[in-house]
Order: sequence, then C-alpha cells, then structure tokens
Amino acid sequence: MAAVLEANGKLAAARMATGSMQLEGVNRNRQTKIEPKPVDRELAVLRIDDSNGKPLAILVNFTGHPTTIPSSVLKFSADYVGAMKNEVMSRTGAATLFMQGASGDQSVIAGKGYEAFGKALGDEVVKLASGLQPQEPANPSLQVKEERFPFSSGSIFAIKWC
Repeated sequence: MAAVLEANGKLAAARMATGSMQLEGVNRNRQTKIEPKPVDRELAVLRIDDSNGKPLAILVNFTGHPTTIPSSVLKFSADYVGAMKNEVMSRTGAATLFMQGASGDQSVIAGKGYEAFGKALGDEVVKLASGLQPQEPANPSLQVKEERFPFSSGSIFAIKWC
C-alpha cells in the first residue's frame, strides 16, 4: 500500500510515442526444420517523456534469448540485455526496460560477443527512440476485447486485451 501512495504522490504529466523497425542479420531461429526458418526481426520501442520532452523511460521489445554467454561460464550475467540497457541509459538518461519478444527458439547472432552486440542493439534503440514524436490523440479511446474459454472441468480461462 505504501508504494501505491508514494506513486500517487509523484504523479506527473507524461507523453509517449512508439515505433518499430526491422533489424536484419541480428537474430536467427536455431532449431526449426521449417524452411525458410521463421524469424521475428522487429525491434519495438515505447518512449515515455515528461512534459518538457525529456525521456523518462524507454521500453524495448526484441526477440532473442539472452543466452550468448557459454554455459561453461558459471556466473550470473545480464548478457546482451545489460549491455544494451547501459548504452541506452548512458545516452538518453532514461530508465530502460527490456521485454523479450516472441522468442521460441530465437537467438541472437553475437559473433563479437554479448557486450558488442548489446551496445550495437542499444545504438539502434537510441536511433529509433530519438526519432519518435509523442502526440496527444485527438479523441483518445480504449477498446477492450475479452474471450472466454470454458473447460470440461468447469473452469474458465479468460483473456482480455486492448
């Protein structure tokens, strides 16, 4: 409850913008027998700015398991995601969050190592985020859809999305 009250006390106006681009040659499907191998190459970014246009947060969605460090290295690591986050934060000052995209059997091609890959990905994130222009929608609205899936056991699984 204290966190909710603290957050409520710090409410501030913000604007956001989203964008995406295709990145070729940076990830691959490592296991499928399907040809051509399906690969999600989309880099998506959501940038949240304060009322003066200063970036507060950048959300990055990219497909690729952060497992580039060999399994023989028995250390915890943020892998390429940590290097990407450090690059974005140092250049924008914004908190940076990573969401792994639909990455079933998707891995990154980090030939020069996870740090170099993360920095290069961070550079693409900064370029994309810098070109976004937050705009207020003329007539904001929210549409919600719900689907229910009943099971013979009597339970119901519901999905809601906007």
